[in-house]
Amino acid sequence: MTYEQIVDVSNVGDIFVISLNQASIGGIEGIERIRETLRSIVQDEQPRKLVIDFSAVCFFSSQMLGLLVDLWRRMKNAGGALLISGINP
Repeated sequence: MTYEQIVDVSNVGDIFVISLNQASIGGIEGIERIRETLRSIVQDEQPRKLVIDFSAVCFFSSQMLGLLVDLWRRMKNAGGALLISGINP
């Protein structure tokens, strides 16, 4: 599945894996594109298990943290689980 070039989406069994493709995630415009994409995936696909892979990301702004909290809350309210992986120190 392809939602935008900023993410790759794959399924591993019943787990959706969203890999972020940008080395730097910052700025309102970039965060908005990611927010719209992730919300569309959660709404359209209704995954029960979701992994966000940050392996390719070197930097992200605090706005991305807010987006992750929002996504976690949406997944929790829908009875799902969110896992964040590959965050670089």
